[in-house]
Amino acid sequence: MAEKTGAGGKPQNFDCNSGRYVKGSGQGYNSQSDIQPLKNAIEQKAKSPETVYGFANKKLKNSPDHIQHAKEMGFKNQDEYENAAAEFWNSPDGEIYYGSKRGRFAKYNEKTKEYVIVDKDGTLRTYYLLPKKQFEKKTKQEGFEKWKK
Repeated sequence: MAEKTGAGGKPQNFDCNSGRYVKGSGQGYNSQSDIQPLKNAIEQKAKSPETVYGFANKKLKNSPDHIQHAKEMGFKNQDEYENAAAEFWNSPDGEIYYGSKRGRFAKYNEKTKEYVIVDKDGTLRTYYLLPKKQFEKKTKQEGFEKWKK
Protein backbone atom coordinates (compact mmCIF):
# COMPACT_ATOMS: atom_id res chain seq x y z
CA MET A 1 0.00 0.00 0.00
CA ALA A 2 1.14 3.48 -0.76
CA GLU A 3 -0.37 6.88 -0.29
CA LYS A 4 -1.12 9.08 -3.29
CA THR A 5 -2.78 12.42 -3.53
CA GLY A 6 -6.33 11.80 -4.67
CA ALA A 7 -9.26 13.99 -5.57
CA GLY A 8 -9.33 17.25 -3.67
CA GLY A 9 -5.62 16.99 -2.87
CA LYS A 10 -6.20 14.63 0.08
CA PRO A 11 -3.85 11.67 0.65
CA GLN A 12 -5.53 8.36 -0.16
CA ASN A 13 -4.37 4.75 0.11
CA PHE A 14 -3.34 3.36 -3.25
CA ASP A 15 -2.76 -0.31 -4.09
CA CYS A 16 0.33 -0.40 -6.32
CA ASN A 17 -0.42 -3.98 -7.46
CA SER A 18 -3.92 -3.31 -8.77
CA GLY A 19 -3.38 0.34 -9.65
CA ARG A 20 -6.53 1.36 -7.78
CA TYR A 21 -7.41 3.48 -4.80
CA VAL A 22 -8.44 1.49 -1.74
CA LYS A 23 -12.05 1.78 -0.56
CA GLY A 24 -12.41 3.97 2.48
CA SER A 25 -9.08 5.61 1.83
CA GLY A 26 -8.30 9.04 3.05
CA GLN A 27 -8.26 7.93 6.66
CA GLY A 28 -4.96 6.06 6.34
CA TYR A 29 -3.88 3.01 8.32
CA ASN A 30 -3.63 3.73 12.00
CA SER A 31 -2.23 0.51 13.38
CA GLN A 32 -0.78 -2.91 12.63
CA SER A 33 -4.28 -4.37 13.09
CA ASP A 34 -5.42 -2.40 10.01
CA ILE A 35 -2.62 -3.85 7.88
CA GLN A 36 -2.72 -7.47 9.14
CA PRO A 37 -5.90 -8.50 7.26
CA LEU A 38 -4.26 -7.42 4.01
CA LYS A 39 -1.11 -9.42 4.77
CA ASN A 40 -3.22 -12.49 5.60
CA ALA A 41 -5.13 -12.19 2.33
CA ILE A 42 -1.90 -12.03 0.33
CA GLU A 43 -0.42 -15.05 2.15
CA GLN A 44 -3.60 -17.09 1.60
CA LYS A 45 -3.51 -16.38 -2.14
CA ALA A 46 -0.10 -18.00 -2.56
CA LYS A 47 -0.07 -21.47 -1.06
CA SER A 48 2.87 -23.75 -1.59
CA PRO A 49 1.79 -26.88 -3.47
CA GLU A 50 1.89 -29.90 -1.17
CA THR A 51 2.65 -32.31 -4.01
CA VAL A 52 4.12 -31.89 -7.48
CA TYR A 53 2.73 -34.03 -10.25
CA GLY A 54 5.00 -33.33 -13.23
CA PHE A 55 5.25 -31.04 -16.22
CA ALA A 56 2.08 -29.50 -17.63
CA ASN A 57 2.47 -31.27 -20.99
CA LYS A 58 4.83 -33.36 -23.15
CA LYS A 59 5.96 -30.32 -25.14
CA LEU A 60 7.29 -28.62 -22.01
CA LYS A 61 8.80 -31.84 -20.70
CA ASN A 62 10.62 -32.44 -24.00
CA SER A 63 11.78 -28.87 -24.59
CA PRO A 64 15.44 -28.45 -25.66
CA ASP A 65 16.29 -26.87 -22.28
CA HIS A 66 14.83 -29.76 -20.32
CA ILE A 67 16.49 -32.34 -22.54
CA GLN A 68 19.80 -30.58 -21.87
CA HIS A 69 19.14 -30.42 -18.10
CA ALA A 70 18.29 -34.13 -18.01
CA LYS A 71 21.49 -34.99 -19.88
CA GLU A 72 23.62 -32.78 -17.58
CA MET A 73 22.10 -34.44 -14.51
CA GLY A 74 22.72 -37.95 -15.87
CA PHE A 75 19.16 -39.10 -16.53
CA LYS A 76 18.55 -41.64 -19.30
CA ASN A 77 15.26 -40.13 -20.43
CA GLN A 78 12.74 -37.38 -19.77
CA ASP A 79 10.55 -39.60 -17.59
CA GLU A 80 13.44 -40.15 -15.14
CA TYR A 81 14.13 -36.41 -15.17
CA GLU A 82 10.48 -35.57 -14.47
CA ASN A 83 10.23 -38.15 -11.67
CA ALA A 84 13.44 -36.88 -10.03
CA ALA A 85 12.14 -33.29 -10.11
CA ALA A 86 8.86 -34.30 -8.46
CA GLU A 87 10.70 -36.48 -5.95
CA PHE A 88 12.98 -33.58 -4.99
CA TRP A 89 10.03 -31.21 -4.49
CA ASN A 90 8.13 -33.78 -2.43
CA SER A 91 11.17 -34.57 -0.24
CA PRO A 92 11.97 -32.73 3.01
CA ASP A 93 15.39 -31.71 1.62
CA GLY A 94 16.07 -28.10 0.68
CA GLU A 95 14.39 -24.76 1.34
CA ILE A 96 11.20 -23.52 -0.34
CA TYR A 97 11.05 -19.97 -1.69
CA TYR A 98 8.25 -17.88 -3.17
CA GLY A 99 8.90 -15.54 -6.09
CA SER A 100 6.58 -12.56 -5.97
CA LYS A 101 7.38 -11.43 -9.53
CA ARG A 102 5.95 -14.52 -11.26
CA GLY A 103 4.00 -16.08 -8.41
CA ARG A 104 5.98 -19.31 -8.52
CA PHE A 105 7.67 -21.45 -5.92
CA ALA A 106 11.25 -22.67 -5.98
CA LYS A 107 13.09 -25.21 -3.92
CA TYR A 108 16.85 -25.21 -3.53
CA ASN A 109 19.19 -27.63 -1.82
CA GLU A 110 22.50 -25.95 -1.06
CA LYS A 111 24.34 -29.28 -0.59
CA THR A 112 23.22 -31.01 -3.79
CA LYS A 113 22.70 -27.78 -5.82
CA GLU A 114 19.28 -29.06 -6.95
CA TYR A 115 16.89 -26.33 -8.03
CA VAL A 116 13.27 -26.75 -9.09
CA ILE A 117 10.56 -24.25 -9.98
CA VAL A 118 6.89 -25.12 -9.51
CA ASP A 119 3.62 -23.32 -10.26
CA LYS A 120 1.01 -22.84 -7.54
CA ASP A 121 -1.06 -25.69 -8.99
CA GLY A 122 1.77 -28.22 -8.56
CA THR A 123 3.09 -28.42 -12.13
CA LEU A 124 6.82 -28.41 -12.74
CA ARG A 125 8.41 -25.56 -14.69
CA THR A 126 12.07 -26.61 -14.61
CA TYR A 127 14.64 -28.61 -12.67
CA TYR A 128 18.42 -28.41 -12.83
CA LEU A 129 21.65 -28.01 -10.88
CA LEU A 130 22.48 -24.46 -9.88
CA PRO A 131 25.59 -23.24 -8.03
CA LYS A 132 24.92 -21.18 -4.90
CA LYS A 133 26.14 -17.87 -6.38
CA GLN A 134 23.81 -18.26 -9.36
CA PHE A 135 20.94 -19.16 -7.03
CA GLU A 136 21.57 -15.97 -5.03
CA LYS A 137 21.48 -13.97 -8.27
CA LYS A 138 18.18 -15.63 -9.29
CA THR A 139 16.79 -14.90 -5.83
CA LYS A 140 17.27 -11.19 -6.45
CA GLN A 141 15.97 -11.32 -10.04
CA GLU A 142 12.80 -13.24 -9.21
CA GLY A 143 12.12 -11.66 -5.83
CA PHE A 144 12.43 -15.01 -4.03
CA GLU A 145 11.96 -15.04 -0.28
CA LYS A 146 12.02 -18.04 2.05
CA TRP A 147 8.56 -19.50 2.36
CA LYS A 148 7.06 -19.91 5.80
CA LYS A 149 4.33 -22.51 6.00
